[in-house]
Amino acid sequence: MKIILLISVIFVSSSCEEGPMGPMGPRGYDGEGTKWKVMSFTVRHSDWKWDSELECYYYDFNISELTQSVVNEGIVDAVVLLDGRYVKLQNTEYFYTVYNDAGDGMYISESLNFEYRIGYIRFTVKALDLYDTTPETYLPNTYEYKVTLIW
Repeated sequence: MKIILLISVIFVSSSCEEGPMGPMGPRGYDGEGTKWKVMSFTVRHSDWKWDSELECYYYDFNISELTQSVVNEGIVDAVVLLDGRYVKLQNTEYFYTVYNDAGDGMYISESLNFEYRIGYIRFTVKALDLYDTTPETYLPNTYEYKVTLIW
C-alpha cells in the first residue's frame, strides 16, 4: 500500500510542471445553440402598396434568413416605433390611433400587423374607421419596424 502511495505522490508532483503553451488549434465549427438576427425596416409614406382584395396597404421585405427551419421551429418577432417607443406587434391586429397626413384634422384608427413566410415578411396597415379606404382617400404614415429572428 505504501508503494502505491509513493508512486502516486511521485507521479502527481512530476506532472505539475508547466511548460510553454502549445500552438492554438484550428477553428472549430459553430456548435448547437441559439442564433438570432435583428433587422430594421422602414416603410415610407409613399412605399405602401394597395391590396384591393383585402382593402389594406402592405409592404414586403425579403429576408434570406427566414428559412423553413425558422418558420417551423424558430421565433419571428416584430415591433413598430410609435410615439417614440417600440410596441410589440402580435401576429394579429393591433389598433393605434394616428393623425392623418392629409392635414385635415381627422384622426384615423389603424390596424397594424405582420405576417411572414419563407423568405419574406409582410407589414400591413388598414384604416378601421373610414367608409372609403381607397388609395385616393387614405395613405398610411411612414413606419419603422424591427424584426428579430431566433432559431
